[in-house]
Amino acid sequence: MSTYVDGTTPYAPFGGLTQMTLGAVAKTRADNSRLQLTSLIAGAGATTPLTLGFGYSATQNNGNLSSQTINHAGTVFTQNYTGYDGANRLTAASEGANWAQSYAY
Repeated sequence: MSTYVDGTTPYAPFGGLTQMTLGAVAKTRADNSRLQLTSLIAGAGATTPLTLGFGYSATQNNGNLSSQTINHAGTVFTQNYTGYDGANRLTAASEGANWAQSYAY
């Protein structure tokens, strides 16, 4: 039998996991005061191959993402989510000058 989660797994005050080790990969997460995921980091040892960051509106936080940052081995990509319709469905997203997409429902 293999142990996939060690016995020293820390929990946040609200009861969610803040760190977990799966095999050789450690995963660390952080949440804001509304318990929304703000960062997720995965790495093995001193190597951090993947960092994800999640942003929410500071003035109108209804749970919709306003941005997502992906850092993979030092290469950073940031997507901005700039439009949502009345049903909170994504209507516009972009990644700098490289990519933009509109959605209609």
